Amino acid sequence: MIPIYAVDIANENNVCFDGTSVKNFKNTESGVKVWVDKLKPNSIVALEPTGGYSELVATAAYKAGHTVFMIQPAWIKSHRSSLGRRAKTDPTDARLIYDYVESKKDKLFAWKPMDEDLANLKRLVRQRQGLAQDRSRMRQRLKALQVHPTLIATVLDGVETVIKELEVQIKAALKTFPESKFLLSIKGIGPISAAYLLTVLKHIEFKNVDSFIAWIGIDPVPSDSGNRKAPRRISKRGDKHLRSALFVGAMAAIRSATWSARYERFIAKGLKPHQALVAIAKKLATVAYHLFKKQVVFDPDMVALPKAA
Repeated sequence: MIPIYAVDIANENNVCFDGTSVKNFKNTESGVKVWVDKLKPNSIVALEPTGGYSELVATAAYKAGHTVFMIQPAWIKSHRSSLGRRAKTDPTDARLIYDYVESKKDKLFAWKPMDEDLANLKRLVRQRQGLAQDRSRMRQRLKALQVHPTLIATVLDGVETVIKELEVQIKAALKTFPESKFLLSIKGIGPISAAYLLTVLKHIEFKNVDSFIAWIGIDPVPSDSGNRKAPRRISKRGDKHLRSALFVGAMAAIRSATWSARYERFIAKGLKPHQALVAIAKKLATVAYHLFKKQVVFDPDMVALPKAA
């Protein structure tokens, strides 16, 4: 049986559950090294992604020859709900991660460190994403305080400047990856969406397109009970940032002749506008996966609807 070490990451002290006991260790290079050196050979180390804090542990474990699983927080949240548990502490989270990995380890994707260029692209995208979220929250807060629009624009001007500079850097970084041209050829996929897609597709070896769609959390899941057949909803259990980028891409895509007819067909079938956009976002992800794998540019005929006789 492969030993499993589930870690709940914190700023200072990490909490580890190994199936029998809970132990703490410092989230410093020396503290992580001491902890990793005590692990049994060829173990599984599982943790949630929390930026630099988690990558310190993950990288040390990977270099020591262990299998590392990065478990999305949404997966653990869903697992907690399925077990009917409400308590949320560092030890209980570590136990939940352990329980989740123990039951699903054969279906998980092993983590590995990104190469320098890809890590830089991911860092730029995350910085832009964080600033864009801050900008939105700040604008809403200032509007709620009835601040004059001119003053709001002045306050946010610095943030806007940094966001634009990051977008320039992202476009430049994309040029170092030949695969980016295949993704950018898709109507609706711009530099930001392409960067999100690239950091996932180049970093994780998905078994097939369905596993990629599930990773994003844009896979439809049933919610039936007895004779009641409820409309399917997407799982939302994957990468929320990539899912959001694809949704934004879908909104841009339906303004093009390439995707507008498919969007209208979804609406004609009874889907609400939001549901139709999600369906387009899923199609964008599917096309992106295949273009990346085949290393070819987008052909609009791939998604064109058959003409009526």
